[in-house]
Amino acid sequence: MWEYILLDETNEKKLVERLNELGKEKWEAVGYTIAMGAMGRGHHFVLLKRER
Repeated sequence: MWEYILLDETNEKKLVERLNELGKEKWEAVGYTIAMGAMGRGHHFVLLKRER
């Protein structure tokens, strides 16, 4: 059985830091997309899973 979380981050540096932290907790990124907002600012969405 798996558990999932969805990250939403606008700052790429913070996103990478958060992904590294979660990787240490056995989370694995399985999906990614970016949605561009006003003035070219993007929202990065990353789907992660780990085994329960």
